[in-house]
Amino acid sequence: MSLLFTLLATLFLNPVLYEDFSDPDAIRVGNDYYMTASSFNYVPGLPILHSQDLQHWELINHALPYRLPGSGDSLDINTAQHGNFVWAPSLRFHNGKYMIYYGDPDRGIFRVTTNDIRGHWDEPQLVIAGKGLIDPCPLFAKNGKVYLVHALAGSRAHLKSVLMLTELNADGSRAITPSRIIYDGHSDNVTCEGPKIHEFNGFFYIFFPAGGVPTGWQVVARSKDIYGPYQTRVVMHQGSTKINGPHQGAWVDNGEGKHFFIHFQDVGPLGRITHIQNMIWTSEGWPVIGERISNAQCGQPQETAPKANDGKAEIKNSMKNSAMVFQPHNWSQWQWNYNVDMRSCFIIGDTLRLFSLFTPGENLWLSRTLFTRRISGNPLASPFASYYFTLELNPDTRYSGERGGCVVFGKSYAGLVLTNDKGSVALQYIKCDNADKGSAEQKKTLIGSLVDRKIKVRVNIYDNPPVPGNTDRQVTAMFLYSTNGGITWQQADSEPFKVREGVWTGARIALFCSRNDDTKNDGGYLNVYP
Repeated sequence: MSLLFTLLATLFLNPVLYEDFSDPDAIRVGNDYYMTASSFNYVPGLPILHSQDLQHWELINHALPYRLPGSGDSLDINTAQHGNFVWAPSLRFHNGKYMIYYGDPDRGIFRVTTNDIRGHWDEPQLVIAGKGLIDPCPLFAKNGKVYLVHALAGSRAHLKSVLMLTELNADGSRAITPSRIIYDGHSDNVTCEGPKIHEFNGFFYIFFPAGGVPTGWQVVARSKDIYGPYQTRVVMHQGSTKINGPHQGAWVDNGEGKHFFIHFQDVGPLGRITHIQNMIWTSEGWPVIGERISNAQCGQPQETAPKANDGKAEIKNSMKNSAMVFQPHNWSQWQWNYNVDMRSCFIIGDTLRLFSLFTPGENLWLSRTLFTRRISGNPLASPFASYYFTLELNPDTRYSGERGGCVVFGKSYAGLVLTNDKGSVALQYIKCDNADKGSAEQKKTLIGSLVDRKIKVRVNIYDNPPVPGNTDRQVTAMFLYSTNGGITWQQADSEPFKVREGVWTGARIALFCSRNDDTKNDGGYLNVYP
């Protein structure tokens, strides 16, 4: 048994993060690894994670703590903008400064910087303005010049499957040449995107995914000239494994000659989870990622792989997966689905108070005041994850229509909600299929009147991976409630709710408090206790 534990201590166990950190990029600075990921419309945005062994990660900061650049401009609308704003970032460290470049598909390429990765980040700078410019990655080249490679979003640029390059000024804050195409993937690597550029052993290498998010593969292009022409090679694909679409991420080393590749896997309603692969270099100067089969030029993902530090370091960090983490000005795992609005909430110790705000439309899809977190759990457990809350609605008793509760939120959603009718508070189970299409909610009253306006609720998430011959991943949720403080539980519905993903994200746990009238000068609130 001790031999088994010793062996496990020296191995990565994939996925290393069973949580939706989409489009990861990472760097090593000394003995520390740092990672960021896409955050789209969620704020705080651009999460910063830290590790000392690539296996155990801790969320330590956000580079966009309060506001999304561009929000409130002429492109903005007064509803949620699912899947917009912050796409596929690149994290770099140069001359003592940390910097993240990311694409906003409607506005252009931005950069944020800091001298202290755990501290304050400067306000975002617009490096290149334009529609459809995404997935940027800078290179501070050995010739003293600064370059930026990026892709195009077909939904805005009306062209995709190409990689482009521009030159930046000396500090990397502004483009000084127009972007030009340096690689066309239409023939062999359609939907090429997410490029990461490196200078290594006399070549410029561009690591990029192709083939689409759930089913694609990882490609590397190289050239002696940064403008090309580029040779390409597929360096990792699914092969005979269950890890679909293994691509898009970061090449890092451990400073001792070992190389690794961090990438995501799309698992549908649970988002994009993070894997680590070994990476070797062939004698011809090409990388092979993952398990190399029969001396092939291409690898396939590994469920286990040797660790970066051979298990020697004392690991102090791990992702915090507790259901509730409320800390003033540091909500850890929790994010708003738009800019942080300090008028929306008040934190009293461990209690979160959400004030009721107007929500337009027939359902919650357009709401900008959802307080959310990624779903995370144990893939070997059933349920995969459980979340517990005590909800207490304190409505404005003069009116009806205020409500607050907890839902599993995506393109469809369901959950348990306290509703107010002039001071009488009921518990309802709500479900909305195809919320993104404007569908109305279905509502079932579970308790007609709660005397103390308080209820304990529980959300169980079940992950049912695809079976052979069927690629559809079934993730379901069951909602339970207790009127005696959790001693006994009752199901809200006999049928499990089929969880659906959001726009470019996995589904989320969401808390909210809303009202149906935007003319009143005040309202009630929802207290949420851990």
